[in-house]
Amino acid sequence: MCHLFQRPLARTAFLLLCVIGGVSTASAASLPDSASFQQTFNVYPSDGSSTVYYIDSQHALGNQTYFYNEASATFNNNYTVPSLSIEGQFARLPSDGASLARISVVSQLMYFIEVSGPTSSVNTFVQSSGFVTVDHPENSPVLHATFELAPGEAGATINGSGSPAVYGGCYGYCSANEPNTNFQLNGTLSLLTDKLYLVILDVDMYGAFTDAKAFVDPYFSVPDGYSLSFSAGIGNTAPVSATPLPGALPLLAGGLGALGLIARRRRQRAA
Repeated sequence: MCHLFQRPLARTAFLLLCVIGGVSTASAASLPDSASFQQTFNVYPSDGSSTVYYIDSQHALGNQTYFYNEASATFNNNYTVPSLSIEGQFARLPSDGASLARISVVSQLMYFIEVSGPTSSVNTFVQSSGFVTVDHPENSPVLHATFELAPGEAGATINGSGSPAVYGGCYGYCSANEPNTNFQLNGTLSLLTDKLYLVILDVDMYGAFTDAKAFVDPYFSVPDGYSLSFSAGIGNTAPVSATPLPGALPLLAGGLGALGLIARRRRQRAA
């Protein structure tokens, strides 16, 4: 298991640890049997000294909530989808509100994917969505919900480039890849077969006296004749779509409409 360290060195540290640990990246059969999970909850005092409350978990599945006085953090992590969701709340404390400045809540997941099939670049369909919401923007919180797909080994490219593809929603300090509080990716990225790619999901918030949420959820699919592999424990569940109507229902609706029209014409003639 290769563990995750917080940004901005998370990707570099994760890949380095996997290489040091002897993970091979030579072929589809050698997909690293590892993923990296991390979640943290910090409560900071206003004087900048060490945190008064801190949790750090590397294997946190499902729904968990942590409290420190009037501050709380809720994590809902589902790695079989996969999806990450956080909520942070911080109300001014009646006794020591002046001394507690703000909280940070972070949840991150990193894992590998690989496309197998005929040697070529493959138009890989990618769906991903994410959002951040803020109840008290006057307190200047900062939130991110980010999906990143990066080359995971030498020679891997995305749309012919060695640069990562980054999409995100943001509030507060935002980058050019995070123009809005939500994002929706629904398109194709050209990936190479038998090359490793690193998926990085990140939801985080930092703020005081606020209620904020962040969420991210990706999905991949490939054309017939190709297959996808994922790090152990990581799923790839398609988003739930509207249930299509059975083919006979439109015909039935059309038939009922025609009967109604005939009945109206008969009544008009009788009149």
